[in-house]
Amino acid sequence: MSAHHIHVILRHVSPAVTRDIIVDSSMTLERLHQVLQRVMEWNDSHLHLFARNDGHRNRLLFEPRPPPEYADHFDLMPDSRDTALHAVAELLPTAGARAEYKYDFGDGWMHDLVAVTIGPAPPRRKLPACVGAEGAAPFDDCGGPPGFAEFRVAMLDPGHRRHASMLEWFGGRWDDTPPQVATLNRRLRKLENAWLDEDRGAQLH
Repeated sequence: MSAHHIHVILRHVSPAVTRDIIVDSSMTLERLHQVLQRVMEWNDSHLHLFARNDGHRNRLLFEPRPPPEYADHFDLMPDSRDTALHAVAELLPTAGARAEYKYDFGDGWMHDLVAVTIGPAPPRRKLPACVGAEGAAPFDDCGGPPGFAEFRVAMLDPGHRRHASMLEWFGGRWDDTPPQVATLNRRLRKLENAWLDEDRGAQLH
């Protein structure tokens, strides 16, 4: 099995928020999206897409396809490819390749994806795996990078004029420490089990 070690960088936030993951190179981009949601601690409640340049100044876009009954309610980008039909190896074909992952088109969370290495899967390590986590990630619907920056300053300073209102809005204190890698991997194991159930169901049909 070939595996991709991917360095994930969330743009426009400070302090830096990064994650390092290792995934099967043949994994679909739709499942990569689900992995990114877990390690970045998003709620998967908004639209997303992947993008990269193909080396000829053409921009390749990968988007999920909605169920047929909802197709009329979605405006897909022209010539975009289905994330369920394309693999990580197509998005990041070589070591050093870069791509983008956009989540929530309103708040506009942009992630850089960098293929650190591509090679045999590490022995005795379950994939997907998180192998590094830096920075506490934002949360859904906090207003994008500017909103998160304002929230962070107010929540971490009890003397800030908006501290009390932010505390009430958020529903309690906010922890700015990075998540434990072990915690993120437990989330990935639950995701892996969900995939196994999904694959068994597909085989039965």
